[in-house]
Amino acid sequence: MIDRITPAQTLALPMRQPNDADAATVREYLIKLLATLWDEGVDFDSKRPFESGNSGWKFDLYSALVASGAVDGGFDEDGGLNEFSAEARMESDRLITDAIQALGAVSAPAGADWSMLIPSPSKGTTGTPSGGFTALDGPVTVGADTFTLESAADFALGDIIQVDENGYGADPAAAECRTILSLDGTSGTVDKPWAFDHQDAAPVHVVGPPFTHII
Repeated sequence: MIDRITPAQTLALPMRQPNDADAATVREYLIKLLATLWDEGVDFDSKRPFESGNSGWKFDLYSALVASGAVDGGFDEDGGLNEFSAEARMESDRLITDAIQALGAVSAPAGADWSMLIPSPSKGTTGTPSGGFTALDGPVTVGADTFTLESAADFALGDIIQVDENGYGADPAAAECRTILSLDGTSGTVDKPWAFDHQDAAPVHVVGPPFTHII
């Protein structure tokens, strides 16, 4: 089992496929669960919340935590979750509860101009430096969801990274932020494709709120 992960890292964990919500990440699964509750109201079926789903839907989330190494457990030859102790289930419930709370953790200050938070492909997104710094080891291209860093020593699953084309703060219109979805050595994937090309050796920061646009 890996060290205890943060709520942001939990939200960024990839879901095992297939799952009842057809979700790519824990964040997407929880959002679809809430949206289903909202849409169905008093008709919401807590046992089978998703169409054609099963009564063990929580195990979709438990499996994502086990597969990532966040909690102890294993899978049988058919891919079903087993070797899942009561202690592991309690820890999984705690991680998911904390992740749900974190879904609303980023908010604009009172009186903020919400029009500045509208996503726009013609503008970049910048955040506030809060952790590691390195550079790209090779370019990234529009539409791809992969990256390679010169060093990943200060980067982790769930971190939000900002890539700057011409140096930190030099060209905000070409900067963008993405959440690390997977990390293997110095290479990884992000939660959605890059909107810009970024050149080899472009600076990469770990950042946090406030952001100039929704990410």
